[in-house]
Amino acid sequence: MHSGKKNILFVSSAPHVAGGEINLLALLDTIDFARFTPYCLYNPLSHFETYQLNGKVVLIPFIFPLHTRSNILRLANALVRLALLLKRYRVDLIYINIARDFKLLQPLYRAMKIPAILHIHIDEPDDSLKWIRANRADRILFPSRATMTAVLEHSPWIDSSKCFHVHNAVDLSKYFPHPTQRLKNELSTDKNLPVIGIVGQLKKIKGQHLFLEMVKGLSLKGVVAQYIIVGDDSVQRGKYETSLKRRAMELGVENKIKFLGYRKDIPEIMSLCDLLVVPSLHEPFGRVVIEAMACGTPVVASAVGGIVEIFEDGYGGLFFPPGDVDALTEKVTYFFNHPDWWEKQKTLALKRCREGFNQRMHTTKIERHITALLDE
Repeated sequence: MHSGKKNILFVSSAPHVAGGEINLLALLDTIDFARFTPYCLYNPLSHFETYQLNGKVVLIPFIFPLHTRSNILRLANALVRLALLLKRYRVDLIYINIARDFKLLQPLYRAMKIPAILHIHIDEPDDSLKWIRANRADRILFPSRATMTAVLEHSPWIDSSKCFHVHNAVDLSKYFPHPTQRLKNELSTDKNLPVIGIVGQLKKIKGQHLFLEMVKGLSLKGVVAQYIIVGDDSVQRGKYETSLKRRAMELGVENKIKFLGYRKDIPEIMSLCDLLVVPSLHEPFGRVVIEAMACGTPVVASAVGGIVEIFEDGYGGLFFPPGDVDALTEKVTYFFNHPDWWEKQKTLALKRCREGFNQRMHTTKIERHITALLDE
């Protein structure tokens, strides 16, 4: 048995905080500090230091150079600094949160005989996994069985015995049904009309364009509601957002929808929504689904990727075939036509999340994987 408190270095070079980084932040905030001392190497552009983390996490800003021939000197310098960090903090295990970081860290941890966990949050293409030599990780974690299966199917050279899936989770001390009067005042919502929302980065794969078509379809059916779109377009620097607003005008629904941009008050936003729509075309897991459910908000979601592992149809929400706007519109209409059933779905959504996706369960599973490697 590997006794004593262990030093774990968590690594993420992401310049922005998205799903994988939110997952890492929640893990850092809830890890067992009696057993582990967590250090986190992060990209200063992500502003990890502005997030509310337990003061016991040692945050280390670090610039990750691009892995190119023209950057040989910078890469060499980065490796030296990383080696010094590993020695200084007497790191017992490295937890790599982004696949591309594995390429830089691999020669170091292998030379220093430090075990490493690679957490793959998306269905990485085979050429990328071969480039980073993913099979050299001691253990590979995925956010869903669907993502793990997809990766192993297109990259059969990866040793499946090293692969495990651990569903993402939410911190129930932060995600729960919140009071919404402040938001209602801010957004000037009508208390007599339900709020239908979509939350996530603005990009085509998340399906915001399908949400607009749904609003049009619901309006033609005589459904009256308020619609909000939450998220920013940092990936395309506003191009997709501009196209969405233009499409809303073409459909004649621009006055029915509020674009709220990036928000930090997501638990309150989820609590404000009476229904969350998740029309993703591809989804490794679907964090927004459990965030909504934790706040007592049912969902209508694409039956795609890891989302189908979160709930059963009719137990906290409904599924529809990905990309099928007519089916999406019908599923949302069903909620309006069955108000008592809708209220019951709110209770079921909350129950499902609390039983299956609370952060303590997720953190405990990750800790087991860390301990298992340390004990080998």
